[in-house]
Amino acid sequence: MGGRFVGGAFVMLLSGIISLWLLWFRRVRVPGIFIAGFLLIGGLCCFSCASAIAPAGGIPDGNFTQRYSGNSSFSKNTLANVVPEIDQLKIGSYLFPHIDPFIDQQQGVRIRRLFLDIYREMRQDALFVEAGSALSTCYEDILEGKRRTLHFYEYVPRHLALESYPVVIFLHGSLGNFKGYTWVLKSMADSEGYAVIAPTYGCGNWHLDEDSSVLTAVYEHCVEEPALNQKSIYLAGLSNGGRGVIREIQNHSNRYKGFVLISPVLESKIISSVDFASSSAGKEFLIIHGENDRRIPATAVRTAEAILRNKGLSVASHYYPKEDHFLFFSQRASVIQDQDIGSWLKKTGTKHSTVHGKPRR
Repeated sequence: MGGRFVGGAFVMLLSGIISLWLLWFRRVRVPGIFIAGFLLIGGLCCFSCASAIAPAGGIPDGNFTQRYSGNSSFSKNTLANVVPEIDQLKIGSYLFPHIDPFIDQQQGVRIRRLFLDIYREMRQDALFVEAGSALSTCYEDILEGKRRTLHFYEYVPRHLALESYPVVIFLHGSLGNFKGYTWVLKSMADSEGYAVIAPTYGCGNWHLDEDSSVLTAVYEHCVEEPALNQKSIYLAGLSNGGRGVIREIQNHSNRYKGFVLISPVLESKIISSVDFASSSAGKEFLIIHGENDRRIPATAVRTAEAILRNKGLSVASHYYPKEDHFLFFSQRASVIQDQDIGSWLKKTGTKHSTVHGKPRR
């Protein structure tokens, strides 16, 4: 509904401005002024209605929360919150084929369908709806080069009543921290008893955070939060988030038990270095990729995987024959739980938590 109000506001304001412009070049008539005024006032009213129903950002304590710190805070009246995130992604799916050489019209339709499926599910959860969107930071990054920190979504399946929860920290890709990422990962969190933390870093240029300050802040949160098991933390990255994972391995690999790379950007120059091999020793890797990924060719990922294996690192991988760069959404049951991440965590992670005083199996 908010998106429709904003759409109506845009049309009415634009029409009102054009009406005033036309009146400037001809004899001013009272009816024309009234019409222009009506359009402008109507547009402002529509925008006010959209703002009134926008999420407030405050979420009561529960399984799903979001946190802001430093110079970052929730703003109800930003366009990213006045327009629901699903509508922003729908608009993007129409624009991508015209501005992105790796996405054609057919993929645009497919992406839109995937987004709609996920966000319609999410609409049934009041906490996720009330959280609002973090995409304003993406727009600030694109337009101003400004990356506010720190914000992150956090999902902890407290209904499982574990003594502590191992953690998966998830780094988003380009175009920002979609709330849908955390929603997709929620199924793994519920089935495997893991907490999920999804930090926001502008439009996903993680390589610009050279000292990994965002991840340091998230790690400190894990240390300070009693419910989280700081000795069992995994780091995952999607697409450009892979660059953040690789740099964090260089800086603080000792904080993590293993690393998950989904449709990742893997910089061969970095992973080929001696320092990377030494910092990765004893760590587990999981690589998930689509053979039809045009943005990041599977051959490049296989080459990077071979480098890791040749350095003696433990690497598991799964390449989906018919999938592209959006397999995180299109194959979410398989990627998140059935075959990949969920089963890999069972093999690599030893859970130290208990349910109601009994070991959790």
